[in-house]
Amino acid sequence: MIAKVIILLTAFVMTTDAACPNACSQHGTCGADDVCTCHDNWGTGLGENNGGDCSDRLCPMEIAWVDTPDGYGKFKNYATCAGRGICDYSTGECECFAGYEGKACKRQSCPEDCNGHGTCEYVDDIGYGNSFMDWSATSFKDEPKKFEVFDWDSRKSRVCKCDPGYSGPSCDKRRCPHGNDVLDYRDNLVASQKYQRQVITFESEAGANAASNDGRTFALRFTSIIGETYTTQPIVFKTGADEEFAVSIGLALSRLPGRAVEGVSVSVTYSAPLTIVTLDFKGCYNEGNMQLIEVLADECLEGCQPRITGLKLKNFWNRFEDTAIAGTESANGITQTVSADYNSYECGNRGKCDYTSGECSCFPGYSGVSCNLQVNLK
Repeated sequence: MIAKVIILLTAFVMTTDAACPNACSQHGTCGADDVCTCHDNWGTGLGENNGGDCSDRLCPMEIAWVDTPDGYGKFKNYATCAGRGICDYSTGECECFAGYEGKACKRQSCPEDCNGHGTCEYVDDIGYGNSFMDWSATSFKDEPKKFEVFDWDSRKSRVCKCDPGYSGPSCDKRRCPHGNDVLDYRDNLVASQKYQRQVITFESEAGANAASNDGRTFALRFTSIIGETYTTQPIVFKTGADEEFAVSIGLALSRLPGRAVEGVSVSVTYSAPLTIVTLDFKGCYNEGNMQLIEVLADECLEGCQPRITGLKLKNFWNRFEDTAIAGTESANGITQTVSADYNSYECGNRGKCDYTSGECSCFPGYSGVSCNLQVNLK
């Protein structure tokens, strides 16, 4: 009798273990109706249903790149591998399609990894102020215009941000020198030629005399049309010595490498609490409208290049806090007050750019690094 009971209990146990498929693969619990309740990150088949024998690892989910509205009219829902990859159920990892990467294929990859001549950046962080005058200035802090990023694709879409001198979707092209088209013409030849004029206005901080900035230092940063950025040596601020101050600014700009700023004319006027610096870009390498020059006017000492003491300015934009110091609006800023008569084109519009070498191949009758010189044809 005892032997029969043992046999029956053994049969019952075997029947119970066999009720759920594969004993839930040791990754779940067998419940009512012989259905497995899988542990987190385990499932079966497509992994969308928590059931089966719990033998598959589930892949991470992210907001889908493309989907259709659900029964509630909601769209941009979560999907396995964001709908841009295939789940490897043996490892629980996504095998992303070309052009996508990261957890659940959540972000785009950049073509050719930007060829070593740029960085792969989120569109959220990229401005498209890559051509002259396509910037909005706030005090001395230039903020590029940003793309409108919707919530669903925030921190997902990425593009290459090319190093200076390179361009293209994958930063594979060298940029060529720019210059004026020598056959460009002015509408009114009687009037004097117009050069681009940029005006920098310094306003001393509220309650302080402008002379309090005497002896303090700042720097200027110039960005060429092809994206090369140059920063001047520290410039000593002077009030009441307009001509001497103008000369020191002009020398600092003329000493930038590669003749980045050539033939700039500088003048300074002082009317407390304002100091106004006027820059006229007259050099042949700067014919046309350049990007607005930048002013580095906040303190940056140990470890900085250039090392500057900074200026005491009214309501100045603080680069460390990224907020304006409390106070009323100030006159600090940089503006273009005169637009140049001439333009600045790739290879002076008189040649073709070799995007491999970054050099101009000039048409017959033209020469120079940017093909902006005419020569006699033999």
